[in-house]
Parts: sequence; C-alpha cells; structure tokens
Amino acid sequence: MLMPTQRRRPKRPFPEQGAGPARGPGRPMKRASELKPSRKARTEYAKRLHSQMSGSMMTSSTSSAGAQADAAQGRLSLSHLETLPVELIQHIFFLSFEVNMARASPQLARVLSKPSIYKALVLFAYFDEPADKIPVETHHFLPAEYRQISLDEKMRLQRAILGCKWFTLDLFKSCMPILSRLQMVEEWHWEHQSEALLDMSSEGHGLVAGPSQVPGEQAEFLQSVAALPSLADQAGMEKHFFATLEPAAVAASSYVVGSDSQHPNHQHPDAPVQSQTGQGSSSQVVGPIGARNTLPRIMRWTCSVDTHGRLHKTPEQGISILAARVFPDHILRGSPWTESKLELVQLLRQGMRFLARDYVLDISATALFEGMASAIRERNETALLVLLELHYATMRFAPSHDPDWFQGTTPPVPKGPNRYWVGPLAHPLPAELFHLAVKKHTGTHVHWHSEVGDRIRDRNHNHKSDVSSSHGHGAKESTSAATTTPARLLTLLLREGIDSIQSDDKILTRWAAHTLNLPVDSTQSFSSASSSSATAPAPAPASVSQASLSFERSLARWLLDFMSGTNTDVTHHLGPTEPLFVNGRLSSRLTEGSSLTATLFPNTSFTEEIGYLTHGEDGEDVVRARDGEPCG
Repeated sequence: MLMPTQRRRPKRPFPEQGAGPARGPGRPMKRASELKPSRKARTEYAKRLHSQMSGSMMTSSTSSAGAQADAAQGRLSLSHLETLPVELIQHIFFLSFEVNMARASPQLARVLSKPSIYKALVLFAYFDEPADKIPVETHHFLPAEYRQISLDEKMRLQRAILGCKWFTLDLFKSCMPILSRLQMVEEWHWEHQSEALLDMSSEGHGLVAGPSQVPGEQAEFLQSVAALPSLADQAGMEKHFFATLEPAAVAASSYVVGSDSQHPNHQHPDAPVQSQTGQGSSSQVVGPIGARNTLPRIMRWTCSVDTHGRLHKTPEQGISILAARVFPDHILRGSPWTESKLELVQLLRQGMRFLARDYVLDISATALFEGMASAIRERNETALLVLLELHYATMRFAPSHDPDWFQGTTPPVPKGPNRYWVGPLAHPLPAELFHLAVKKHTGTHVHWHSEVGDRIRDRNHNHKSDVSSSHGHGAKESTSAATTTPARLLTLLLREGIDSIQSDDKILTRWAAHTLNLPVDSTQSFSSASSSSATAPAPAPASVSQASLSFERSLARWLLDFMSGTNTDVTHHLGPTEPLFVNGRLSSRLTEGSSLTATLFPNTSFTEEIGYLTHGEDGEDVVRARDGEPCG
C-alpha cells in the first residue's frame, strides 16, 4: 500500500509590521460569575427557589378574593374528610350523631353549625317514632335523612345536645310545634286504623264523643272536635288532639273526663285553673309551653262501638311530644337557678310524664340533691318545689324491688322499728338539706331577729294566707329571698323527706327551741328600730308580724312533738300502714277537723302547686334506669 510522503508543514510567515493586531495563543478565560457552581451551591439554590415559589403561591392565594382562591389555599392543609362535599359531611354526621365532630376543626364547624342541623338533632332526640309501620313526615328532618334510632342512641343524643352551647330554651321551644305535628300524624294513623278495625267512621252521624256524665255544653264541644280531620288541616288537627293552648275566650268549652281524685287537673288546657284560695286564676297555669302555645303532650282518642252500633270516642291518654329520658347533672344543679333553667327542667319533666313507651330515665340523685341545696341557699322556693316533685316522680321503688311494701291495695307495716311516713324511696332526702334550710337561723338572737325583721317588712298577709302562700305557688311566680323563711323551706322538705329526720337531730332541735324561745315582742321592737333607718322600708302591721311568727312557732312545736313521738294528730288519725304525705299532699284523714297538722300543711300535691298539666297522665307506670334498677 502506497503511503503519501510526509513532510513538514511550512511555517507561517510573520505578519508584516502594521498588518493588524496579533492573535493570542488561545481562548480567553471565563469570569468567575460564568463558571458552573458546585453541587452544594446548586442544591441550596434549588431549595431557595422552591421556598420562594411556595411563598409566592400562598401570598397570591391569601390576597386574592373569591371562593376559588380560598379553596386552593384550604386544599394545602385540609384532611380528606374536610374536603368532602357539604352534603356528604352532613350525612356522615347524622349517621354518627357525634356532636364532637363539629369541634374537630373550623372547617367542619362551618359546615355543621347551622340552625337546620340543630333542629334536626332535637327532632331525632325527642321524637318517639312509631313501633308499627306508620308513615312519618320525613321532610321535617331535612337536611338529615330520617331513620329510626335505638333507645340507647336516642338517650346518648339527648345527653349530648343538652350539653352543647347552641342548645337553648328558645331553640327547644321552637322545635315543639314540629314535634307535636310528628306525634299528631302518628296518632292520626293509629286512630284511623282503630276506626277501620271497627268498620266505623267518625264522619258518620252515629258518633258519640266523651263519657255520658259530661254536661251538655262540654259534650257539644267534644262532639265538635271528635271527628278525625284531614292531615292537611293543621288547625283541625291541633283542636282534635288538644295540642295547643287556645285563647282564654274558648275557656268556656272546658271538659272533665273521669273523676280520678289522684289527677285533679283532668281539664281541657283552656280551662281556667283554680288557685289555692278557690278563686279563678287570671293566667293559664299549665306549666311551660312551647312556641305557638304548643303543649308538651297531645291526647289520644279511644274508639269503641256500643250495642246500638254507634261509635264512641273519648280522649283519655296523653302522649308526650318530648320523649325526655335524660336529665343531665349540670341542668339539675342550677347554681344559680334562673328562669330559663327552671323552665327547661319543667319541660323535660312534662315530657317524661306522658311517655307512652320505654319508661326509662337517666338521672343522678346526687345532682338532684345538689340542685335542692342550691335552691335552699338561694332561697328559691319555686325551684325547690319543682325538684321535690321530680324527686317523688323518679325515686320511688318499683313493686319488684320492695314487694313487702306494695302487696295489695294497702301496704303492710314495713319491717323494722320505724314505719314509712312518705314511702320507700330509692334515694331519700339527706338530712343535710334540712340542716341547710335552718343553718343560718340557729345563731345568736341578734342575727335571728334581723331575719325576722326582713320577713316582717316584706310580708303583708294574714296567718291563713301566709300558710297557703307558702305552698300554693305556680311555676311562673317568683318568691323573693326576703319572704322565703326557713319555715317555708322546711315545710316543703318535710312533705317529701320526713322519713329522713331522726329523733335526736340536734340541729333541728336547736332551731325549734330557738323559735319557741323567741320573745313575743321581739319582732315589734325590731320593726320599730329598723323604721328609724332611712333605707329600711316601713314596718308591717303588728298583726302581720305576729301571724308570721305564730306560724313558725306552730311548726317548731309540731316538729318537736313529731321527733319525740308525742304528736297525737299523726298517731291517732293514721293507721299503721297509711302514709302521712303522698306527693306532698297531706293525708285526707288529717285535713278533716281543725288539727294543728292541717293548718301547717296543705291538702294539695306538689304537682298541683306547680300547675303542671296532668290530664291524660298514666300514674301507674314508674320510670326506671336503663338497667331496670331504680333511678339515681
């Protein structure tokens, strides 16, 4: 193979002088700013650039207004649950009934904190759904999807919502018309099925309303509302089921069903209630009511057919629209007792009174006694009266727990050295309540005289009205602390917890001795001394002060005789198995004649004094705890 001949490359000729700039030996070096940075520098630069970009995005999303910018910012920190649609979050909430879900994050709180959700929770908690397959107007529960819930879940929901800040008395009352409508629809279908089974219709001419002993005018009123109205006729439904408190102009159409002396308030809601003095009250005393004058119960009509083929209908059983089965501790304690707290307790009590099924109640005896102590410290006579009535209704033994006491119509003598004067209670009143009622009034004579002076200046009734006023209060009346004497509080406690008093109680004995040893002219001298003060009110007449002190002396003398076993009024008139008080009512054997006991204690029950609506109450059923044991 032939190779080309190699030879040297000829040298370049040197440029001539003045031919131009001479070229350098190579490429010039780069500046420091143009060199490639190290890996560490590049990493730090990338991190800094990323943080700058992220900060600019957050700044732009925060500064921009609009829902899209807020949503873009929220997606950076929201959980998967919070990013779900609002309808789906609400659906999950109503399936769980967990009120703490709204407290988990501000986003969930915004979705779940709505009045419509609050009302739906109240409806689920207090509506007793029908046991049978009866239609329910489910649109009232929107935005929730209606479903039947168990008794345990219902009680858990009641306790949960009663502890929420959004649950107020006004909200509770605003839900009562809807709860009443739901219960009326249920009873409408029940009554319609009853008429269908009898092959009768209330639209026929053979309808007979009410029992035969009802007077003519009242029978006409019952006849006018006995026919089953249409479901679309809301006004007719309310009249038929006696669901609302109508104006006083319709009060003449009152009626009385039956003659049960145990429930003397068997009257139409519009009937004027008689006061303790026997005169008609100007105001309707039926206990608390809801929005649009909604009562806490409706009436169920019973249907039957006589031998002439006529349909007889009678309103006999009350059905609760507030299926209250939970009394939380913080509601019972009061501390302090306000009008709204007391009215809420009364509404729950009325809802419990007319339960038609599942006679179950969750209540703490300790919290109930703490509420009584708070009422005594505040000298709130009405609150103490309401709590004592609740104690009697919830703390009684069932027959299965004390068969020796409840056998037959007349209970036998209890075992042991002592007998019951009120009855066996699962949680009797503690003696400390009696001591608290008189604690501030067992000191020196000067302190006691000042208390008497307060009562003298504020009381302007005679002895008879003083005795009746100490027991005949409606729930709407308020008693000032100055007019609530220890004797008035002690009288209320004795009517429910006289079995708790021991014969050797030193504090009560000291109080009674102080009262009996007060000089007769001590109150008059204090009144004359206090009248010299510019700020003190004018003293009451001497007859009023003597009547007030006379009542306390009589109570102290009666209490000492009872503790020593020498009270002839009680021992001579009552048999060994007869109670002295039943629901605060003095035994009828002692109301006859002019005994000292009859002048101190009224012939009225706690329920009557509060003014509760009791027509339709089934007094035979006793509420129990969830496990079947006594409440408390």
